[in-house]
Amino acid sequence: MNLYQWVASADYLTDYPPITTPQQLSTHQCLGYKNFDRYIWHLHNGDEFQSVDVKCNLSANEATTLLHAAIAGGGISVQPTYLANQYLLDGRLQRVLAPWTLNPMKIYVLYPSCQHISTTVRTLIDTLSEEFKNPAW
Repeated sequence: MNLYQWVASADYLTDYPPITTPQQLSTHQCLGYKNFDRYIWHLHNGDEFQSVDVKCNLSANEATTLLHAAIAGGGISVQPTYLANQYLLDGRLQRVLAPWTLNPMKIYVLYPSCQHISTTVRTLIDTLSEEFKNPAW
């Protein structure tokens, strides 16, 4: 299961040429996360990897801002699956480049020592590990 998906509104997709390859993203309006001055999206499909330099007309540091901009027709956004699913199901968003995905996000738990780990911390780590193995979304 993909943790992230490229999505856009149906209205946006009817106004722009179809996207069949990652390189075509560079000719589209994109919505990006404001982490860096330059937007390069790294995609993979099985063993094939591509990096695409995209132009982001809107950037934000919060996913739902970009999600609602995509729903409003603002362009293509990379969205966490758990946020995008309800809008994909009701038709307000459509997937773009379905076989392509981002590298999965890793989550780390930091704690002082394995030697004297408390039961509470061990339970938290075990619970998080189990929850993220098979996410509900």
